[in-house]
Amino acid sequence: DIYIDNRGHRFMREDEVNPDTRERILLEKDIWNFWIVFDEAALLERNDDGSENPLIIGWDTAKMKAAAMEGSYMKMGDTVERLSAKIDVPTGHLMKTISEFNDMVDSGIDHSFGRTYLKNKISTPPFYALKVHASVLVTFGGIKVNDSLKIIGRDGNPLPGLYAAGEVLGLGATSGKAFCSGMAITPCLSFGKWLGDTL
Repeated sequence: DIYIDNRGHRFMREDEVNPDTRERILLEKDIWNFWIVFDEAALLERNDDGSENPLIIGWDTAKMKAAAMEGSYMKMGDTVERLSAKIDVPTGHLMKTISEFNDMVDSGIDHSFGRTYLKNKISTPPFYALKVHASVLVTFGGIKVNDSLKIIGRDGNPLPGLYAAGEVLGLGATSGKAFCSGMAITPCLSFGKWLGDTL
């Protein structure tokens, strides 16, 4: 599969394992969504043990085909031209992007983004496109507190008897500009215990 923007161009290496990297790249785009484009061979590909390996965790091939037939967030076309019309990207751009990707599979080298997994071409109809939106996992802004974790009111003064700890402080206060699952737990437990011990 390849990731394409609303102009039909790839914008990153698709085998990037860190979703945070993908989200940050997506934030630089004018529209915070993209399409995953793949073909019938990719949809039907199986794991080494013969089990299905669909793009969406928890789905099977039949459910993906049904979603493509329904045609809201997943589209299908028997040609690249028809698929491009359904996802509203320039046909010439998408055809060129797929052709360039297929050449990369032949050469084993992605000169654009450094993708290393280049096993299969996108060449077996029908062709599919799955729409993906940017994700909001956490909010980095939060409630303003002082050094004692007392919540600061609009007038700039601490509110009596009101404290904050954990994710309500905003992940920016404890995690900087990055986030991975579970990072809010330690500040929550640590600050909560500290408040319990000091109040």
